[in-house]
Amino acid sequence: VLGGSSSFAYGSSKGGVHGLALVMEARLSEHGIRVNDVLPGEVATPLKITQVKIMHEAGGSAGNLEDKIGALVSPDEISKVYAFLASDDASMVKGSVRTR
Repeated sequence: VLGGSSSFAYGSSKGGVHGLALVMEARLSEHGIRVNDVLPGEVATPLKITQVKIMHEAGGSAGNLEDKIGALVSPDEISKVYAFLASDDASMVKGSVRTR
């Protein structure tokens, strides 16, 4: 799990959440409870879109701005993954789910 290149706290917290999910899966699976952690990558939140625009305007990022924003994962896309994981159709899925 990687956070921003200069954010030790962010990267560490992501690693902690992943570790917690692994332990919860190990402890709760005997009760028929599945635990998954979803790692969606960069999400199209207002904060992230602003960061992409700032980096683009500062010249720190080559390419088309609309393409960069379009490459971000939408919250709607992520919610579909969560809905699937909560369904009986995902009974065989355990552990980490990486989306982009």
